[in-house]
Parts: sequence; C-alpha cells; structure tokens
Amino acid sequence: MNCIARTLDLELRPWGIPSILIRCGGIKRDARERTTGHTEEPSSPRPAERAALYAEALAREEEELAQFDRSRTGTQEVAEVIFRALCARRPRRRYRIGHLSGLSAAMELLPQTVVDFLMARRWSIV
Repeated sequence: MNCIARTLDLELRPWGIPSILIRCGGIKRDARERTTGHTEEPSSPRPAERAALYAEALAREEEELAQFDRSRTGTQEVAEVIFRALCARRPRRRYRIGHLSGLSAAMELLPQTVVDFLMARRWSIV
C-alpha cells in the first residue's frame, strides 16, 4: 500500500491533490473468528504424529493472536483519524492508527534484507 500511495502522490502532485495513507494496525471488529481458533482447524485432518510436530508452535501462535486481539484499537478511534485526515486543510501524507501500526511504519525504514530476516525469525517454527 505504501508503494501505491507514493506512486499516487507523484501522479496527483501536478494538480495539488494530496495522497494520504492511513496505516491501520490491529483494529477491533466483529469478526474475531478470523484469528481466534484459526490454528486448530488446519491441523485437525492431519495424522496425530504430524500434528504433534507443530503443536507447540500452534499453541504459541494461538496465545499471541489472543493477546493481539486484546490490544486492538476501537473502530471509533480509527474513524476519528480518518475524519481528521479528510477534513484537514493540509493533510499529512501518512497517518497511523492501531496496535503495531508504528512498528509497521518503522519496518519501511529498514533495508528489505533486514525485514526479510526479521520476518523469517518471527515466523520460524524451529
């Protein structure tokens, strides 16, 4: 999205039309089933010996997702940021709202190889 926002900014600049990116982190919503419990279903059709290989990692992931769900930002706060951005006479190019949106913004400042390394370590099952 950042790349699209930057490109849009360059394309609209001659007409003085601002391109605004609102980076959302974790936002509270009604669809909790998208995260909570999602690690159980994929492993259920697998033989027990295979499921056991991933059990610890999946349990850790489930707890992290539950913790993330508890840290989500309310939709009213998100709506207020969007409203301020749309009503601003001279809007900023970037806004951020929601749990971990700052981390996401900081990751853009790092070289891609560093981001890839961090993401690989984060998602490593071993």
